[in-house]
Amino acid sequence: CDGGCNRMAGAKSAGGAGRYRADIGLCTAGIRLRDSLHSIQGKFVLSYNDCPEVRELYRGYHIEELERQHNLKPKERYHELLIKNW
Repeated sequence: CDGGCNRMAGAKSAGGAGRYRADIGLCTAGIRLRDSLHSIQGKFVLSYNDCPEVRELYRGYHIEELERQHNLKPKERYHELLIKNW
């Protein structure tokens, strides 16, 4: 499930390149995912692009910051979050 912050990936939306648009549903799947994870009885680890919206969405969970190599652009690195409920 990719429910998230397309802004970090440079995605174009109705609001222009790189702009977060919750009002047109870019993060609707992310909100549903968060709500589903909140109600599970087991543990989870979730990887997400690092952006303020994701940090706010998962406030209260354990968040680790990572920097890693871009899969398609080996010379580039980007920031990612590992989000855990334990």
